[in-house]
Amino acid sequence: LKSRQIEISNNRFDGGPNPWVLAIGPSRGSPDEVVEDVIVEGNYFKASPETQIFALIWAPRVTARSNLLDSRASSAGFISFLVDKRDTQPQSVDIRDNRIYNNTCYSGSLKALTCVVNGVSAVASSVYNNLIFAPTSQQRSLLADKGTGTSAAGNADPSLLPVPFMGPLDSPAGFRLIPGNPLADAGVMVGEAVYADFGGTLVHQGTAPSVGAWESGGAPLAPV
Repeated sequence: LKSRQIEISNNRFDGGPNPWVLAIGPSRGSPDEVVEDVIVEGNYFKASPETQIFALIWAPRVTARSNLLDSRASSAGFISFLVDKRDTQPQSVDIRDNRIYNNTCYSGSLKALTCVVNGVSAVASSVYNNLIFAPTSQQRSLLADKGTGTSAAGNADPSLLPVPFMGPLDSPAGFRLIPGNPLADAGVMVGEAVYADFGGTLVHQGTAPSVGAWESGGAPLAPV
């Protein structure tokens, strides 16, 4: 059984009673069940008190781009993206060529926040232009990497600097960058891997992509 070329876009995901919100991968551990070539883009994730992980990526060649992930309601330490092998998958499986681009990971709580976790089965992941902002978190990390061959660039953690967003942070539009913020045009070029921001504005509008899910100069409204 093979599931390929799947797109998950422009949704609002609210956390429920489970510790995770979205799982991408096989429903069981059988080696003949394959999930790959998945795009997750332009989604708005909001945690519940029970949520601990927004997206479990148990599959190769998954691209997660231009998503907004708000974990402030969680009552536990939090991971936005976890890239690894499912515990029921064969040991020989590796989770390779995943791309985590231009996402905004936010928390306003004291709880720990990690934007991207690469487990030991993650191979050749690319982590570019992601933004973590968790000014009150007692422990935060943009990337916790136990994988092999990970490439990371253009990511930013301005948590100790003034708030970079236009606000208020109760809707996706509030996470647009303040005009003139240094995160505008501060990302690295990723070619056609990211062609639009959360609101559908073409990337890039300036000399380079902006960091996070909103391109500087992007439209003020977006789907929720």
